[in-house]
Amino acid sequence: MTSPTAATGPLPAADATEIRALLGRVQGGFNTKAADVTAGIFTDDGVTIAPPGNVVRGREDLHAYQTARLTGPAADWEIAVEVEELTRLSDDVVVAHVRQDMTIPGGSFSNVGTAVVVRREGAWLVARYHNSRIADSARGTAA
Repeated sequence: MTSPTAATGPLPAADATEIRALLGRVQGGFNTKAADVTAGIFTDDGVTIAPPGNVVRGREDLHAYQTARLTGPAADWEIAVEVEELTRLSDDVVVAHVRQDMTIPGGSFSNVGTAVVVRREGAWLVARYHNSRIADSARGTAA
């Protein structure tokens, strides 16, 4: 028995490049503690679910959340972001699987995430992002 696939065909290279650059802005914004950059990748009605399970809705609340994280608990953290896979669901909707390797004082840990990326008015933005900690990834003081 077979069922339809989610993918609707190959993702054009130009779209893949733009989406990878968009998600790569998380690394730059996080490492420079620029909440405008990290929140700026989302649609106005974007939603993120952080590893602890808290749900943040809307770009304004995402900005406030990122500001608090980047100037508080994550002030000394650095992130490396890798887009592991892109799946085209339609011309204007792509699901991205992302890995985040975090370096914190005295240790490290990794997260994986799924982003729903949409093209609106010619620009790619994140509509939904769910991030989860990789079990047994913590090292040093993160363990």
